Amino acid sequence: MASRSPSLERKACKAASVTGEVAADVADVGQASNEINASSTQVNVSAEELSELAERLTSMVNRFKI
Repeated sequence: MASRSPSLERKACKAASVTGEVAADVADVGQASNEINASSTQVNVSAEELSELAERLTSMVNRFKI
């Protein structure tokens, strides 16, 4: 049994290491998701502003039609 203990300890350490890496990867994905969400919100705001500008410009151009 004593010969199995170091092997078991190495496997446990490796499992703990892999678990830590997975946790870090999950945290990175969560952060990336938050950044994408913030960027998407900004794109939506910009699109709404552009749409309003297009409406105002169309209105201005229509005043000059013969």
